Amino acid sequence: MSTPAPGGQAWAVLAPPASTTRRAASTAEGDLIEVGAVEVEGVMKPAIRKRSAANGSELWPEGTIVLDEREGSADAVALRADGWIWVAVNVANPNKKWQPRIVLLDAEGHATGIEAPTEPGPRCGHRRDRRRRLLRGGLRGIWLRRHGRRVLAHDRRGCGHGERKTWDYYPPDDVSKKHKFDDLAFDVVVADGVAWVVGSSTGLHDVDQVNRSRGVVVRLDLNTGAALGPAIVAEPVNAWRRSMFFAAGRHPDGVVVTGNETTDDGTPQRITVQAFDAAGARTYYLGEWSAPVAYGTGVAWSAHGVTLAAGVVHDGDRLRGILYSRGGLGQAFDHWLPGNEPSAANGLALDAYEQVYLVGERTLAGVRQGRASRVHR
Repeated sequence: MSTPAPGGQAWAVLAPPASTTRRAASTAEGDLIEVGAVEVEGVMKPAIRKRSAANGSELWPEGTIVLDEREGSADAVALRADGWIWVAVNVANPNKKWQPRIVLLDAEGHATGIEAPTEPGPRCGHRRDRRRRLLRGGLRGIWLRRHGRRVLAHDRRGCGHGERKTWDYYPPDDVSKKHKFDDLAFDVVVADGVAWVVGSSTGLHDVDQVNRSRGVVVRLDLNTGAALGPAIVAEPVNAWRRSMFFAAGRHPDGVVVTGNETTDDGTPQRITVQAFDAAGARTYYLGEWSAPVAYGTGVAWSAHGVTLAAGVVHDGDRLRGILYSRGGLGQAFDHWLPGNEPSAANGLALDAYEQVYLVGERTLAGVRQGRASRVHR
């Protein structure tokens, strides 16, 4: 029996109409947990489901489980060693203020009553495509260490002029030009007692004093939250002087990230994949898929040094989801979501055997539907 070609599709399934899948995680058995939103009586509500690794069929008796009766979406997921599930959710209160929630579910997707305290506040983020899709900083990433500690990626707005923080900017030749940055965090990875928080920082990064956004990585002590050295700010590459990091994964030397980079005028854009070590050195760089709109949404670094990235690219007259692989003999591929209507790849997950799951959405007859697939590699 021949081995399937890398990039081929093992299976693909759609969620109910008017739905989307935002993030995914693999269980110890290799099955897929996916979170997002589903429409109920005309309102999009946070939802979760479990799919079989063999064929993508739903495994829970209830099928898709709605996590909150308010409008909102489940935007991140992480599994504990015992199979219980942490989910990060954004919901709208009756007063229209957005409420982030971090809830713990059992292995069957049911609420345990355990929830981290959070405060209401507006969703924050940046527009990243022509459909005015909002990439929120509020609750974007959540990962766990061995004993179930939760670490949340969230936004932190501007550093004050009066006190120095490790991420403040002080020109070496003119301290009088110190200023604020507008910072957003989009994802977090925990490894060896360190939380690697990734996002973007907007401010005067360069000597030309032009306001730009740059991808940023901040290392925090997992127990105290203290910064472990200065923030790592992505240096520009040629004309690609603006960047943001939207997703992160573990790397043998630190963290691998993906997101978006663009020229000063905003066009074109392209997906960027970069890796950083603890000293702040960029150890890997890849920029691909130049287009009017292009951004990465998920990234992984395999045990064999292969880079996997998911994202969205403006292709022809529509946005289209893509999963691609780089590095490793015979393992490079480009896997596009099918169809002539818009689509998006919103994240990816690897199981213990490094099988690749891709989640996102397709538009069929003008209606969005969440989508999950397993892709050969």
